[in-house]
Amino acid sequence: MFKIREDSSGGLKRLKIQNTATGEFVSIVPGFGANINELVLHKNGTLHPVIAGNRDISGFRGKGVFKGAKLIPFPNRLEDGTYTFEGERYQLELNYPEELNACHGFIYDKEFIIEGSAEKTDHASVKLVYHYNGFLPGYPFNCKIELDYTLGGSRGFRCRTCIENLGERSMPVGDGWHPFFGFQRKVDELLLRFPAEQKIIVDERSIPSGESLPYDLFDSLNRIGDIELDTCFRLKPGKDGIRISELYDRQKDVKLQLWQETGENKYNYLQIYIPPDRGSIAMEPMTCNINAFNNREGLIILRPEQKFEAGYGVKLA
Repeated sequence: MFKIREDSSGGLKRLKIQNTATGEFVSIVPGFGANINELVLHKNGTLHPVIAGNRDISGFRGKGVFKGAKLIPFPNRLEDGTYTFEGERYQLELNYPEELNACHGFIYDKEFIIEGSAEKTDHASVKLVYHYNGFLPGYPFNCKIELDYTLGGSRGFRCRTCIENLGERSMPVGDGWHPFFGFQRKVDELLLRFPAEQKIIVDERSIPSGESLPYDLFDSLNRIGDIELDTCFRLKPGKDGIRISELYDRQKDVKLQLWQETGENKYNYLQIYIPPDRGSIAMEPMTCNINAFNNREGLIILRPEQKFEAGYGVKLA
């Protein structure tokens, strides 16, 4: 049986979807962009915490706010925080001032409202919604963001994102998710696989140079070792519309699988980042390239009343 409950600890209000039979659960923080703060999955009689989130509200200050965050209306960097759309120039806040870039959109600290939930014997789900009224001069587009989070079934945890243009003119948009995955130890001994087609080359400000290179180092499971990654990859197209990346812990014999829908206006990019402490690895499904508002690579344009809709998820194998 699956249950949904609300709790508060560490100064945070959380929604928890839990399988009462196995103990696995996902913890969501509606007040910080519907952040996925914890994910604990069940495999072979054992519970495995697989997301390194924030334990209390202090962790959501500064760049810690991006752990588990949704990245709307653009993932990754926006050069100089500026772009031109339909002949008009817009400026967003430079929340990465050391790079002179805007980064990861601006809904990561906005409050989502619960608009629906369902508890079933084999899964449970919640629907969280944020209405953006175009209050930022740098993004004056009215839209509704709807996130459907589900736990249970053969696909584990999954998110279905819908962004609807409620305005009277077209709007540019991208989407991404910024989870830090791990098995509570250094990632160096873990094995990694992801279906990269091209590695995006960036400059000293982490902005694409316009070049890309073939990349096959992790075409099959390969030890991470001491490699440093903060890199965006364009994924190989898949006939079935799903691409899967894997993180394998040989010691525990547990394999985490991140799946993402690919194809037109779907999650065709993946950012991989290993933080300096090497205790986790960010594997970020994205609909577009870095700086997409300027280079248009993967950028989605929604006309009035048009919607973007796509999904991704995590399970253990």
